[in-house]
Amino acid sequence: MKIQRIFRSSLILCWMISMLWTNALPVRAQQIKTVADNQIMEAKLQEEVIQIEDITGLDAEFAALEEESVLIVEEVEKYRGQAQRKKFQRSVVIILVIAIFGVGIVTGLQEKKKKDAVSTDGEKKEEPKVTGGQI
Repeated sequence: MKIQRIFRSSLILCWMISMLWTNALPVRAQQIKTVADNQIMEAKLQEEVIQIEDITGLDAEFAALEEESVLIVEEVEKYRGQAQRKKFQRSVVIILVIAIFGVGIVTGLQEKKKKDAVSTDGEKKEEPKVTGGQI
């Protein structure tokens, strides 16, 4: 019995507290809502400020990246130009070497023809002289 009485009295006490609390709840909820709205507005403003700062920071980063990419492109073009000049110089040297060998071969063949012509002319002239007694 004692437990039932304590239970009933606690239920009545809870009911009375809830009745008192319900009057204060709407007022408290309105205060919480206004505070939450104010905090949301402040957070949005802070996010906008951060976004603006991020945009200016991004602009600076993009400008730096653009300068770097321009330098990289210039260096690549410089290296390509050097490679083309090197290729051209190599081909000129190869052509000169081939020309020198060609001139050497041609002059060698011409001298050989002259020696052959001189030796064949000398042999032909000697044959009639060496005929012996027949003329």
